[in-house]
Amino acid sequence: MIGGDSGGVAAVVEPGKTGLLVRLDDPLAFVAAIRRLAFDRPLRERMGMTAAAHARARHDVPAAAAALDLILRRVVRARTASAAVHAE
Repeated sequence: MIGGDSGGVAAVVEPGKTGLLVRLDDPLAFVAAIRRLAFDRPLRERMGMTAAAHARARHDVPAAAAALDLILRRVVRARTASAAVHAE
């Protein structure tokens, strides 16, 4: 993946690991990134595999459900503790 170094893309791309980031105002950097990936098959394949594993780990439904469950349990515990303090 090649993306701009700001905004949403920059938040999800790990430069050199899951993709390449370039300055949005630098078209020559974008061309260089395209050439780099076009001519470096091992890099392209490594980034592709890393990005796919990263996406599966972050966006896997069971993992997301477990993370949400943990957050909700913490919220319930905090509200329960807060309610107990205010009830006294």
